[in-house]
Amino acid sequence: MMRTALLMFVVGIGWIGCYKDNPAFDPDAGMSCSSSADCAGDPGRLACDVSDSKTCVQCTAAEPAACTGRTPVCGAGKSCRACEAHDECSSKLCLPDGSCAAGDKVAYVAPVPVGSANDMCSMDMPCTEVAKALQRGLPYIKIQDTIDELVSIRDQNVALFGDGPQARLKPTKPGIVVKIEGASEVEIYDLAITGGLGVGGIGVATPVGSSVKLSLVRSRIASNAGGGIVTSNSNVTLSRCLVLENTLGGLALSGGSFDVTNTYIARNGGAASSFGGVQLTNMTVGTHRFEFNTVTANSAMVGTSGVVCALVNQPIGLSNNIVYGNLGAGAGTQVSGANCTWTYSDIGPDPLQVSGEGILNVDPAFSTSGAQAYSLSDGSMVKDMADPNATLMIDFDGDARPQGARRDMGADEVKGP
Repeated sequence: MMRTALLMFVVGIGWIGCYKDNPAFDPDAGMSCSSSADCAGDPGRLACDVSDSKTCVQCTAAEPAACTGRTPVCGAGKSCRACEAHDECSSKLCLPDGSCAAGDKVAYVAPVPVGSANDMCSMDMPCTEVAKALQRGLPYIKIQDTIDELVSIRDQNVALFGDGPQARLKPTKPGIVVKIEGASEVEIYDLAITGGLGVGGIGVATPVGSSVKLSLVRSRIASNAGGGIVTSNSNVTLSRCLVLENTLGGLALSGGSFDVTNTYIARNGGAASSFGGVQLTNMTVGTHRFEFNTVTANSAMVGTSGVVCALVNQPIGLSNNIVYGNLGAGAGTQVSGANCTWTYSDIGPDPLQVSGEGILNVDPAFSTSGAQAYSLSDGSMVKDMADPNATLMIDFDGDARPQGARRDMGADEVKGP
């Protein structure tokens, strides 16, 4: 009995040693298999790599459908990952959480000749109007190229997605380009909202009396004659957006709550505008976050052309921003208003207007060589000068924060140490 046990032990050691000496041996690999049916008992691995390792893996090129949920794409190492582009999904819509939208949950909009006047708004037969897509009552709308339309959303929850850099709403009639009313929850991703005509030609507006939750991500609100974004008593989120060259001002938030990060607000306002870059009014309770934004080259007919606070009844902290070079003269050109407290921000170049922890008044040294105007040059004095306790993990470009010892002020994080 003892000899038999010893023999089995030696044989076992030899068997293990044989495979440990084999460079193809992978102790973390899945079970051996000859077909995917053999992988049913291997958690997390549902496909058999029959053409290569003969082990169970998460997916193969022949069986990409093994990837589902928030990891729908078969990527490197035959592992499932989140989608990163619309073309990686059969519905041609990659959602922010990394999952692919189901095709029957998406309404598709495109101009002629890709789109046509129909009520289906399907991927194979896009409609030409966002209004038709909204009537479908689906959770997602995907917009291709330039759509000439004034869009009105009332009491509806929907997410609008731009399909590529040419996706835009640009009307040829005067009025609000995107008006959101009632108890709507609207998300807008990768879409340009531009060309609003006339004094009422605001890019995005939530009228008085509404209860709107609005989120704009990686979107461009630009060249609207009536102003960029004007909201009333709404819950507003802006992340990684461009608010540029809106004639009657950039961003006017009245009441409600806001979370504005990694956004450029530049070249807004003018001789007829009551404010330039940002106007915050009638703020009481709620979340109020304005952090890691760049506000520059805005102008107004009088007074503050950068960020103005008016009738702010609850103290608001604004940090890690650049508010610099907004046009005007004298004290109060860059920022003004009671109950708005600035920290770890670069505010100038006119005489120092606020005092607080981490406040600078230095030329931020914007770079003109990159694709994005008002990004920071390598020699900027606002590098590594943001709040050491800040937690924002990415910048406007989606690059990691920090790149150096500390995060940089403003919407851009300088790449490299």
